[in-house]
Amino acid sequence: MIVWRSLIYAPLIVLLVWAAVVDARSRRVPNWISFTLLLTGLARGVAHLQGATLVGALEGFGVGLIPVVLFLLGGMGAGDVKLSAGIGAWIGPVPMLCVLAGACIVSMIASIAMSLAQGRLIHVMRHSVVMSVQLIFGRDPRVLSDVRAERSKRQIPFAVSLVIATFALVAFATVR
Repeated sequence: MIVWRSLIYAPLIVLLVWAAVVDARSRRVPNWISFTLLLTGLARGVAHLQGATLVGALEGFGVGLIPVVLFLLGGMGAGDVKLSAGIGAWIGPVPMLCVLAGACIVSMIASIAMSLAQGRLIHVMRHSVVMSVQLIFGRDPRVLSDVRAERSKRQIPFAVSLVIATFALVAFATVR
């Protein structure tokens, strides 16, 4: 039974591995991967595979769009948002919330480790405080854009964090 449950997620796993590899190499997630995830997630809901429903797939898609707020603030790319929405269509709303939380934790740990390794932890923390203050109080939008402009290849590819969190959730779901 565990093998059968795992096979249900094979297309999700294959596409997510591909997305993570491409994002780690080129800092972009191809649209065809995100849209394939979305369409196969919706198809899974229509077919009622493993208890999935079309309503659950649509709700998961909606929850997967929550990162659009971070995209609008310049904190992530549009490909990450589309990938998140595709994952949500596959796993449903509540598991997608868990994946988003897990991906944020994975990204935070990776970011702290990377900052420590580069000797930039204090600098990153200072910029995080400046961005938080500017987002809360919104006094000077130039400061926020200056901090965001400093983004570079030091950014963590969020698709990798989404994949790690999704794998953890799928592994936990298939073990039970």
